[in-house]
Amino acid sequence: MFQLGRGRTNSTPEQNTDEDRARRWSGWIGRMATGDIEAFSAFYDESSPIVFSFVLRILHDREGSEDALVEIYDRARRQAASFDMQRQGPLVWLITIARDIATNRLRAGPVVHSAPDPYEHKRIVAVSAAAMLSGEERSIIEMTYMGQLSAVEVANLLGMSTEYVRRQIVSALRKLRSASATQCRQS
Repeated sequence: MFQLGRGRTNSTPEQNTDEDRARRWSGWIGRMATGDIEAFSAFYDESSPIVFSFVLRILHDREGSEDALVEIYDRARRQAASFDMQRQGPLVWLITIARDIATNRLRAGPVVHSAPDPYEHKRIVAVSAAAMLSGEERSIIEMTYMGQLSAVEVANLLGMSTEYVRRQIVSALRKLRSASATQCRQS
């Protein structure tokens, strides 16, 4: 917005938000290059809705877009060390990766989906229940069960006490159990 007497333009709130996001995402990408799981998780949580809607517009297939999202973030994680803020912003970098993967999937032709998954309902319940966890709890559970790390290893990686990590695991599992039971009763 131009202000009389000052001879310069002030940035708009949208520009500040974009600049803040670019700074935040660049920091996360830099930390991802060193293997920082929390940075990857934060980057994914904040950027995936944007990327998913972009990919969905290209593929017109929700399931295919979800599959592409996994591939996009895996590639972003592997290429994080090559990210250069001077060449392009983090959103452009990520959208470029997303566009490449989505267009490659389009060129490959339609994906033939297999028979219905008998565990799909359980998977939906698990995802819904996991959404109720805090980011910290989700990270600890993911590292423990998907990453197959012990509570001691998780504590060392996150700079927390082993006892705290164990309490978080127990608390998260109780929440997951409770949410799963609630979801199953509603179904």
